Amino acid sequence: MRRHPGPGGTLLTELEGMGVSWWLRPSAEGVRVVQHDGDWPGMHSGLIMVPRRRFALIMLTNSEGGSALLNEFFFGDWALRRFAGVRNLSATPRALSRRRLAQYEGGYTGQQVGADGVLQDFGYELTAERGQLALRVNGQVAFHLSFYRRDYVLVLDNSGHALLRANFVRGSDGRVAWLRLGGRLLRHVPGARPQAALPAIPVLPSAPPYLS
Repeated sequence: MRRHPGPGGTLLTELEGMGVSWWLRPSAEGVRVVQHDGDWPGMHSGLIMVPRRRFALIMLTNSEGGSALLNEFFFGDWALRRFAGVRNLSATPRALSRRRLAQYEGGYTGQQVGADGVLQDFGYELTAERGQLALRVNGQVAFHLSFYRRDYVLVLDNSGHALLRANFVRGSDGRVAWLRLGGRLLRHVPGARPQAALPAIPVLPSAPPYLS
């Protein structure tokens, strides 16, 4: 699980890669954080470890509000800073010009199998707005994506609070081809405006019903 973990990217927070099914997270101090989570309607749980600091935390919840608690303790770095002395990688939002944002605009589509076993199509539309990308659902702004380095963004709620991290993936031609968001890989369709219903993404706290 420690060798050849893959290309990394994001899964709610930044990753160095995956070790079997363990999330391998970097920290500002260069100390690896290991994590695994589980979600189902009404239940949210998580395990986080910092082996070099002999620290581990397990959290089990049986409430839909549990995702907000997990976000604070696991995807934020409160527990890591307090008990293991490590922090998340720095992420300072910065505004981009409309010209630079244009390459990311368009539709992003994907599929998932729902709890009922039915395959669902879903999609988002991203448009430039005041130096950020507005994530629209059926024309309505649900979240904003604010860049903190090339191709990496913070997902912000309507109050500007950062919920998680996401990143864009480029194809062999160097163009933006995918969006990695909440554990899902969405295909970029420039110029498209997806109207399909969205799947449940239980890891986004304080979110509208279609993303919580």
